[in-house]
Amino acid sequence: MLELKRLGVEIEAIHARGAMNAELADSFQKKVLDVDARLRPVETAFSQSLVDGTRILRTVLIVSSIVLFLAIAWVVLLVLRSTLVHSGQRKQIPCGFSSGRRWHAQDVF
Repeated sequence: MLELKRLGVEIEAIHARGAMNAELADSFQKKVLDVDARLRPVETAFSQSLVDGTRILRTVLIVSSIVLFLAIAWVVLLVLRSTLVHSGQRKQIPCGFSSGRRWHAQDVF
């Protein structure tokens, strides 16, 4: 990158002096293409690492979301079960049988 910047400054200085000709332009173009040829594999590897990182992050987020959903669902079920058990201990529902036995909500659940 610094080499491209240096070439740009050099080209600009030559152009400002009015000394740019076809031979110099071809020379600078060759230098820029050489830098591009060296940077292309690095750019490709960097882009691939971003793609790989994105895929890993996506997988981690999906798995985390599923685990979090299951944990929340489990806590909700525990709270509901606890609530039903505690409310069943406080309230007794008449059974309607002649034996006088009473139902408890916990007998049902």
